[in-house]
Amino acid sequence: MQTLKLNYSTDYLIYDLILDFLMVIVLISGYVEHIEMWRMLGVMTLALTFCLYGNSVYQGLSESRRVVLSGLCLVLVMTLCALFTVSDTYIVQNLKGLFYAFCPAASYIILTGEGLDRLSDYLRKRLPLLNAVYVVHLYILSRQIQGTGFMIKASWLAKNSYYKDQCSGIFGFNSTHSCALFSIFMLFLNLNYLTEIKGRYRRLLFITYTLAAEAVMLYCAAFSDNIALFVLTPFFVVLYYYLSGKELGILSFVRKHIKQIAVFLIIIVLIGLALLSVPAVTKTAETVYGRVYRVLYFNDTGVKGSNERLAILVDALSQPFGWLFGYGLGEQPWKGLDLLGYRHFGISSIGSTTYLCGLWAFAALMAFYISLSTYAAERSASLAAYRLKIRAVSFLSLFMLTVYTTLFIEIRKLLLFLMIMAVMQLRIQPGPLQTDVPTEQTEAGR
Repeated sequence: MQTLKLNYSTDYLIYDLILDFLMVIVLISGYVEHIEMWRMLGVMTLALTFCLYGNSVYQGLSESRRVVLSGLCLVLVMTLCALFTVSDTYIVQNLKGLFYAFCPAASYIILTGEGLDRLSDYLRKRLPLLNAVYVVHLYILSRQIQGTGFMIKASWLAKNSYYKDQCSGIFGFNSTHSCALFSIFMLFLNLNYLTEIKGRYRRLLFITYTLAAEAVMLYCAAFSDNIALFVLTPFFVVLYYYLSGKELGILSFVRKHIKQIAVFLIIIVLIGLALLSVPAVTKTAETVYGRVYRVLYFNDTGVKGSNERLAILVDALSQPFGWLFGYGLGEQPWKGLDLLGYRHFGISSIGSTTYLCGLWAFAALMAFYISLSTYAAERSASLAAYRLKIRAVSFLSLFMLTVYTTLFIEIRKLLLFLMIMAVMQLRIQPGPLQTDVPTEQTEAGR
């Protein structure tokens, strides 16, 4: 019995160490700029994870045919895109971009597939450390928005002289989107932990800290041009609370919570009106509204900069290649300046993927990563009734991020999406911070 406990503890240690390394990739790989090193370490991490959990992966894939089928469809579509391209100049580079982003993401999915209860245990143990990192991140941001250049490298400003784009805290060069996604992850993680806190005053103290941290983050975002935080946070908060409701449909959820929703909306409107009396808040709100308006109505406002997110997609779908296998996988890189008539080609995944590889490739990538993000839920018997709901939330989340970010080729953004989805799924697990019914082996290990 003692040997079983020792082996299980060792297994938990390895599990925690791999997740720790993935967290390191998320947090500092943008600041420690050795891109090829991080890519190779990501590939090695996947190889190690696969070797350690090979039996579990085989069993999981045999149970989750959606992952296998979506993966095969993706390989088939990308192969056709490679065959139909006229130029092969960028084929290897573009496929490498997809592969390097996939490797750490796959490692994370393999570990979450071991059970949401194990992931919950890991996050519970790392919660103080993650919040400490978050506080440091907020401190660095608060220094940066003052124009001090604190922890901003001169080489970053040489590549992009727009100072506000470099105000990303610990995340490094041009990383405001990663900064926003990490903030959402921490908000949801802390909200989940509230279910475990005992004692009225401890709970009140933690709620105060969580709200204060979010307020500081929003304040820093307002002065660092991090529009993504203001756009994505309300969107994900709505999905988070919808997913945590026990009702399986949207209409049933609204009917049961109509009073709470009405009160919440009234409070939000009143707070919004009060805040709009502050000039700085009014200016930020106008900036956010203006940015979103220019993205949606790019024909009226001109196609340039951030306005190109949907313009590239519409351009691709207005031509025959957008509905087939794209302009050419090897014609241009996924992203770059002044490509194909756009100042920032590749500013969003939905645009660059559809333009270069066609709508089918975008749909295949969406299906594949939706399958991966719901992999743990598919294997959890306690979440069987919620699988369709989780898939719907995953689709909406992933689609929104592909419109706003370069998700499919960015290691950190893809990992952060999967981390957010996992924490959202923990919200509806039974029990505190929410665990599946433990097996006999799990009880022995604890």
